[in-house]
Amino acid sequence: MIQKLFLASVGFTSLALVLAFGLMGHWLIALVIVLAELLWWFGWRRKLAFISYVYLFINLGFCVLGTWIELQHFWLLAAVIATLTAWDLDRFDQWLNHIGRVDMKAELNKRHLLRLLLVDSLGLVTGGAALVVRVQLDFVWILILALLTVIGLSQFYNLIKREIEKR
Repeated sequence: MIQKLFLASVGFTSLALVLAFGLMGHWLIALVIVLAELLWWFGWRRKLAFISYVYLFINLGFCVLGTWIELQHFWLLAAVIATLTAWDLDRFDQWLNHIGRVDMKAELNKRHLLRLLLVDSLGLVTGGAALVVRVQLDFVWILILALLTVIGLSQFYNLIKREIEKR
């Protein structure tokens, strides 16, 4: 189940990046993206542990490049979320395989996928809102909001962690 969702995330990332660059006429970069994804797939099939980090940084680099050349931000947001999802699922799968025997593996997978769904949903909603809503803020207000966001997310994470530990 984890590997199927992982491969679906990788496929969606590739599709979103190729569409983002291809629809704006950057077909050479879209071809490079396809080649990079194929190289990643080759490394993944060979079970190279570091390949998920390479995949993460390369795809995020393509997203930064897309933002820099002002591509459609929706596709880049979708690619970032799908890339982070694929990276997380790959690392989770590697962790499970490294441990070996896991009791209640199906329950562990279910909990991880539910948390990941929550994080992806929040990322899509907040990222989408950030793309739609335009607000002019001074740098000080941006720093204050960033600090409040970090504090709020850490409190939310701790709340979720406590709820999971209760079960």
